[in-house]
Amino acid sequence: MDVKTRHYQQLSHQLGKLQENISQSNQQFKIAAEQLQQMQKLSISHASQFMAVSKIIDKQETEM
Repeated sequence: MDVKTRHYQQLSHQLGKLQENISQSNQQFKIAAEQLQQMQKLSISHASQFMAVSKIIDKQETEM
């Protein structure tokens, strides 16, 4: 096997690894995007709870 063929085989192997890594990164980005959407929903829920409790506390303070 000559040097040029060996280099092409190494390049082919490295490109295969690169493609696999890109595919894994793509899957991880999709998962991260889904998780961010769920975090947004959770944040909205916590914010609404905080506003409700704040309103109750303010109401109790004004009654005293």
